[in-house]
Amino acid sequence: LGHDLLNEIVLRENITNTRQILESLDQKIIKALSDKGQLNMQDGMDIALIAINQGGNAIEFCGANSALYLVRNQSISITKGNRNPVGSSLYSSKNEYTSTILSFEEGDKLYLFSDGYQDQFGGPKDKKFMRKQFKSLLCETSALNMSDQKKALDTEFKRWKGGQEQTDDVLVIGLQL
Repeated sequence: LGHDLLNEIVLRENITNTRQILESLDQKIIKALSDKGQLNMQDGMDIALIAINQGGNAIEFCGANSALYLVRNQSISITKGNRNPVGSSLYSSKNEYTSTILSFEEGDKLYLFSDGYQDQFGGPKDKKFMRKQFKSLLCETSALNMSDQKKALDTEFKRWKGGQEQTDDVLVIGLQL
């Protein structure tokens, strides 16, 4: 549902402002689910969107329960999204989202991700990987090229998980600018 609605919003309606995309997506999901008799949706969808203006060296970010990590010179800066997911009527009838404009430099790396990597159980004490360790791993491996960094993240995830079942979906998107 989310994928189809995003295509409708961006490709057919030509909306490219990340805040407007999330607000439209939120309303369309709530409408679609209420038409199916699921009026009081407690859950929602976490999502992060970016629009890159390469000529202006700027990124527009908007997130619903998601953040954007920017790594520059092995130092991380975090831009938090809004605390409410899209498609949930739990918070209000019309969720509002905020876009943030960030400048970037050549060589910066951006990361968008689900919570699956951080929530994976494993390690010597069968604990979650956690956000702090995930941020450290991104910083430590950020000097690698993107292909080698992917391999390092995959290797660490498998090492951490060990014999445990995978807890959740895992998605990490990394972009070098």
